[in-house]
Amino acid sequence: MLLLNLNRLIISCIICSTTILLVSTAFDTITTGRFLDDSRTIVSPHNVFTLGFFSPVNSSHLYVGIWYTVSPRDVIWLANRATPLNDTKGTLMISKDGNLVILSGRKEIVWSSTLSPLIDQFSNGSVVHAQLLDTGNLVLLSSTSGNTMWESFDHPIDTSVPDMKLTVTGFSTRKPVMQSWASPSDPSLGIFTVGMDPLLLPPQMMIWKGDKPYWRSGPWSGIIFIGTEHSINGDSSKTRWTLLNDNDKLTMEFNYPNKSLLSN
Repeated sequence: MLLLNLNRLIISCIICSTTILLVSTAFDTITTGRFLDDSRTIVSPHNVFTLGFFSPVNSSHLYVGIWYTVSPRDVIWLANRATPLNDTKGTLMISKDGNLVILSGRKEIVWSSTLSPLIDQFSNGSVVHAQLLDTGNLVLLSSTSGNTMWESFDHPIDTSVPDMKLTVTGFSTRKPVMQSWASPSDPSLGIFTVGMDPLLLPPQMMIWKGDKPYWRSGPWSGIIFIGTEHSINGDSSKTRWTLLNDNDKLTMEFNYPNKSLLSN
């Protein structure tokens, strides 16, 4: 897992550890007839990741997040980062228009996947369901075609995991793609961001503290970022990077050849 953590610098900002306050029964998917509340979780097919409601340490706010099943403190994604629930009740469900939404205890929508194309498809009889994959990606799928209509990997928070593609488009200004938590108890936007500097060639990963550069990965060699000692090609226990430059779109991805590292 690639964390924005200043103490574990490969891409390093701050990921704030959390304490998960939840969990009883688990099931596989969210459908139009089956929702997720604060007493339940979703577990990916091979039990790698868990999705559910949680409160950070020393916080009474409630969030929907995804974490490693073997390490609940490592939250990799949040839905309602900017709109925490202030009460102890919450529901994650598929709304009438086919979007994935979070409802407060008062049944008010505090977060939505907000994909307007779903509205027409759903009203025309298309049924959707949400599924948590073993990659940690939460996907909203058409139950008729199987097409992915929305996915959490397109909305990274402060953590990148294997198979997640981080994409930067338009190389006119600096392009942050992830941002740290404000504090260990507050996952709102923090001071550190990570992304690519479009003015640097070959491409480099950058961390900014506010508007000021804080860390550089070193140039891309075609195999590794030369300043990241952990990116050693050929060692099965190390990170392997892929960087694809397509006109004004730069896509960055990393993976572990040894998949067992992700579940142990």
